[in-house]
This record gives sequence, structure tokens and C-alpha cells, in this order.
Amino acid sequence: MKRIVVVSDIQAPLHDPKMVRGVTEFIGDYQPDMVATVGDECDCTSIGRWVRGRAEEHTADLQKAIDATHSIMRGFREAAPNAHMVVQRSNHTTTRLENYIGTHAPALSPIRGLDWKSLMGYGELDIELSLQPTVIAPGWLMMHGDEGRSATYSGGTALKLANQVGESVVCGHTHKQGLLHDHDSHSGRITKRRFGFEVGHLMDLRKASYIKAGANWQAGFGLLYVDGKHVTPTPIPIVGNRFTVEGKSYSWR
Repeated sequence: MKRIVVVSDIQAPLHDPKMVRGVTEFIGDYQPDMVATVGDECDCTSIGRWVRGRAEEHTADLQKAIDATHSIMRGFREAAPNAHMVVQRSNHTTTRLENYIGTHAPALSPIRGLDWKSLMGYGELDIELSLQPTVIAPGWLMMHGDEGRSATYSGGTALKLANQVGESVVCGHTHKQGLLHDHDSHSGRITKRRFGFEVGHLMDLRKASYIKAGANWQAGFGLLYVDGKHVTPTPIPIVGNRFTVEGKSYSWR
């Protein structure tokens, strides 16, 4: 059986270091076949359109954010040296960088080394960067989650994407954790099943200054168990500095 660990929305340097260390320890113990990052591994605050003309445009250090993200991804790679690792394009990383250069410094666009994969050093870490929806398992696509209309309820955005593309979808972007299931049927028989799986986030919400009235976000990550064509999605919630997988608990103070 193939086992896939799916994480999303680390958003370094707005991540929770203890939470990330706990997940990294788990990856090292678990030795999954694949570690998939759904995107927004880096926040890239200073080049976001929401901070234009605000203090964050000048005070947020993009290089420090990239370095922090690289350190986290290197930790995942060192924990699981034989795993296939893939990172999905996302609005905070690839899209934000491309939009910023295209709007404010288009002459820099063709310069080698200014693309996200190069800046992150993913090549040296043997990490694939996927710019299109990724076939992650039979009947399953990994997407970031910003490719369609968002829902206000956990799992809803992923299920909308699943119904849009006609396949099960695992995604992030919403910072929510939820699993929903839909199907088509004919004459009493199920003809097509679709899951929508949002895997949660690994952020420290206290660092997210843009949250004004609280946020209905859920910390956690996800697992996909792949047995031939049979895929079982499993949310792993992180609650009270603790999570449990297959009877083993990980916790921190």
C-alpha cells in the first residue's frame, strides 16, 4: 500500500515552528512514499497586493521568508530521503512572485534564477514543483484550491473543485480541514465517486496580523492510503498541540 502525506499552508514565516517540527518528526517515523505540499509553503508577505503602500511592504523580509521555507522543506526531505516530494503552485508563491515581477519589474522576467523553483532551491532538494493540477493517486488530483469558487464550510471548496473537474480533489488554500463525499448514480448503482479533501494548515495564527475578527481555520494535515485504485483519504487534525496517527501520538509544549 502506498502512503502519501499531504500538508498545506505552512506560510513561513507565519508558521508554527513546534507544529512543523511535530509533523517533520512524524514524516521521519512514518517514511511515506510521497510528501506532497499543496502550496502556500511561504507567505511572501512583502510582495502581496494587499500590503501595497503599507508598512509590511517594507518591513517583511522576503529573503528571510524564503530561507525559513527552504529550511522546512529541507527538513521534510532529510526526514524522508527516499520519498517522492512534490510542491503545488499557489497564489502566495508562484503566482504572487510572477505577478509582482510582471507588474513592477517586467524587464526582470527572463532572468534565470528568479523563478520560484530556483529561489527555493527545490532542484537541490529533489523536489518537484508542479504548475498544473497533479495526479496524486488514481482518480485524485492535487490542486492548490484557488482554481474555482470558495465555500465557507470545511471541505466545500475541494468538493466544488472535484465536481468541476470530475475527479476527487485534495487541496489547501482555505486553511480549513474537511472531507466531503459526492457521487453520481444510475438505476440504484453508484457510477462515479468524488471526494473533496481540504487538509488544514500549519500556521501560528497569532502571527497573522491580517486576521481581525478571528478565523474558522483548522490546523492539521492529511493522509492518502493508496491500495491499487482504492484511495482512502484521512484527515489528521492537530488539536491542543497534539495529533495521533495509527495509534501513535505526537505532542509538544
